[in-house]
Amino acid sequence: MMTKKLKVHKVSKRFQGLLAIDNLTFELETNEILGLIGPNGAGKTTLVNLISGTMRPTHGTILFEDIPIQNLSPYKRSRMGIARTFQIMNPFPALTVLDNVAVGALFGTIGGCTNMETARNEALHWLEFVGISRHAKRLANVLSGPECKRLELAKALAMRPKLLILDEVMAGLNHSEIEELVQVIKKVRERGISIIVIEHVMKAIKSLCERLVVIQHGIKIAEGSTEDVLASNEVISAYLGKRKRL
Repeated sequence: MMTKKLKVHKVSKRFQGLLAIDNLTFELETNEILGLIGPNGAGKTTLVNLISGTMRPTHGTILFEDIPIQNLSPYKRSRMGIARTFQIMNPFPALTVLDNVAVGALFGTIGGCTNMETARNEALHWLEFVGISRHAKRLANVLSGPECKRLELAKALAMRPKLLILDEVMAGLNHSEIEELVQVIKKVRERGISIIVIEHVMKAIKSLCERLVVIQHGIKIAEGSTEDVLASNEVISAYLGKRKRL
């Protein structure tokens, strides 16, 4: 039987009196694109922080390729093959676009780049992959918002992840930019990388995800095929407060 890429089992996160994640359980298959959706404040980014290691759960276990990781530091999880993007983009402004991505290549999964020349070659590959190699020699702080989104993705990919977590990479993009990024993410999966997509853009969710997990107030309220979940009255009500197709 194939090992699950990720298992989140009965995970909770409490901030003093606030229970941000409540007894949450789900699994991610190898080479799957799983959508994690929910209204604003549902706990999605908190969950990403728990998986990537910037926060630790109050209770529960997180297994990556059947190895418990809930008490590991973020850099150890990165070296195991977990990478993520961030909603708030914060590149190294004094470095070129190329060197921003080279940092990821140097820091990523064990067995990756060990010197700057190799890291820059790897970085250029990923900049070409996401479509912004023409900006390689520019400083990162001059990129537009959509270009910064692609830089975030390139930085994460340069770490050679086995699991890639995309935290609202479509936010603020127009329709054509969304479609272009959807195609890039599909190509990422073709390379054997498992993906969790946290997103509000339903066009992207429908195009990318075979399965969805929906959380509200830190509680899982639905899980299943994308079509079935988006047709659920409970899910529609959580987003819109009334019956209307998502």
